[in-house]
Amino acid sequence: HLFRFSHSQSIGFPARAAADLEGHSQMPEDNFLQQFHNLAGPGNEVRCKAAIAVRRTLALETGKVDGENLKYAIKRLVRGVQSSRQCARQGFALALAEILAAFPQEIVGIVPVISKLTELQAGLKASEQKERLLGRLFAYAAIRESRCLCKFGVDSVEERENNKKLPKGMIVELGRGLYDIYAARSYLRIAASHLLTDICNDLCDHGLASEVPNMLQSWALDGNDLRNMDGADVHVGGIVLAMRALYNKLEQSGYNMSMLTCWPACIKHDVFANVTVLEKFVRSLANDMSSAALGDAIPFAVVPFFRWWLRVSDTRDAPRLQGCVWHIFDDALFPEKAPHATQIHGFRALAEIMVCLCTAAKQDSSITQKTVQGAIVCFFEQMSRGLKLLFRTLTWPRSQTHTAAVHAHTRLVAALGATVFNTSTMSRSRDKFAPNSDDLKPKVEFDSESPKVLQLLSDSARLSILEALQQHQGFGTIPNSLQRHWHQV
Repeated sequence: HLFRFSHSQSIGFPARAAADLEGHSQMPEDNFLQQFHNLAGPGNEVRCKAAIAVRRTLALETGKVDGENLKYAIKRLVRGVQSSRQCARQGFALALAEILAAFPQEIVGIVPVISKLTELQAGLKASEQKERLLGRLFAYAAIRESRCLCKFGVDSVEERENNKKLPKGMIVELGRGLYDIYAARSYLRIAASHLLTDICNDLCDHGLASEVPNMLQSWALDGNDLRNMDGADVHVGGIVLAMRALYNKLEQSGYNMSMLTCWPACIKHDVFANVTVLEKFVRSLANDMSSAALGDAIPFAVVPFFRWWLRVSDTRDAPRLQGCVWHIFDDALFPEKAPHATQIHGFRALAEIMVCLCTAAKQDSSITQKTVQGAIVCFFEQMSRGLKLLFRTLTWPRSQTHTAAVHAHTRLVAALGATVFNTSTMSRSRDKFAPNSDDLKPKVEFDSESPKVLQLLSDSARLSILEALQQHQGFGTIPNSLQRHWHQV
């Protein structure tokens, strides 16, 4: 199992070895205890073997679970994911996922244990609060990766009547725990939002769409003022957009819509179909992208927005909204007389927008090729201020933002299916270290792992992109090595 939220920094956390044994009448076997030590090891193979060994130890020959050792293991694992020692988070979360995958019925008792052991009590230091929040995030990621919730669901309507339902209180508690993570630390909002939407998507894929309102209960999506975006942040808007795409998917698949009556009204009524609401959201999204630190992830809402926008729907007209959306992005990311720092953030956002657009198109098979082509061509036609500044900066190697511009250029080309191995724009000079003529030749190859990106654009669309680029002031003056990258695309 891969855990995508392992970006925490290493800080000290007090050991709780004595507390792990509290409430147990006898010590587990020494070999069993050694596996918990191996879970924090730096080697991937060691951690994987230890996680499998923990699971096998708990499985009795009768097919049932060793209840006494399970109780000890769960407490030990939940406390282990709160530790920053070596690779403890990854290893202990992996073992927790293995246990839940083997014994999915145990999820009913594990969720309350996670809530209790990761509770943010009064008097905790800031570092201890951080460890508990990260521990809860990794524990919830283990629940999702184990797919234990999905095993309560079924794929056919006939079996659904006899299916064992998920306890409502457990789903509500799971959603509340994610919201607590989201509300406690701004840098955990992206991870919490991703995990929430992923779990909801899994529930819907396995006939448990009626559980989604319980999962979203603590988030109070209808209580956020999404119509003016003043009282709601961009991540909440991204969650609503992701849920709306999921709602449309269920609707188109012939799902019994009477089971979705309890879904939040902002999802069912597609609040962002209103042009005024959409414009305010896009501007807030662009401002978030331009203000994010270069080392931070892009806002969670970007990919859900493009997936929602590019899907065919009776409530909105994607082609009609394209000019409006791109103009807002262009004005917000590249204001007049912007300082160098703003330009650098703008270049990064310019490239990531195209990357996220292509990613959204690959993830959703219901998005038509015509819609994607129109959006990409319109991007190069309407983002005039940003592209003009990009080409002008690429022409001037001494510019303070030149490196950021080259990076954005590389990402844009790569998003359309090409991999650039050499983006050097240095010219020949008398310096003995100057590159020779072979170094200046462009080395571009198409990424064989992204054939879907190449299929998104027809020959006429590619020619339209090239024509739009040639219309921008400055494109003709950038180095030939960079121009050829676009010609190759």
